[in-house]
Amino acid sequence: MTCPHCKSVHTSERPKRTELGYRRFLCRRCGREFNERTGTPFNRLQYPSDVVCLVVLWRLRHALLWRKSSYGTQSQRGSRFVEAILTVVSSCQQQGRNVLAYLTACCRAFSMGRVGPSLLPRTSSSLRIC
Repeated sequence: MTCPHCKSVHTSERPKRTELGYRRFLCRRCGREFNERTGTPFNRLQYPSDVVCLVVLWRLRHALLWRKSSYGTQSQRGSRFVEAILTVVSSCQQQGRNVLAYLTACCRAFSMGRVGPSLLPRTSSSLRIC
């Protein structure tokens, strides 16, 4: 395995694994220890990579199912619209807000020439993680 710190290929696997079961290595060139996740977005997470990937997949499931059933979009404008709607749906679900009520308020505000309601959470405690 290549050392993520000095890019050396002269590494040796350590006998003990991390608490999450990942292999550990020692670089013979710079002397630093690292594991399989060092230098990746998963490095400091306290959950196994497969669990993190499953959570991400579950969060994306709605968008993936929509794309599969609708055969995608026909234009860039259509793609931007879908991105915006799926963002609204996901954000409202995470905040425990009613998606239809939010979209209705947006349409009413638009028809009256006003600014629509914010999609940002009202407070930091209103966010629900998965």
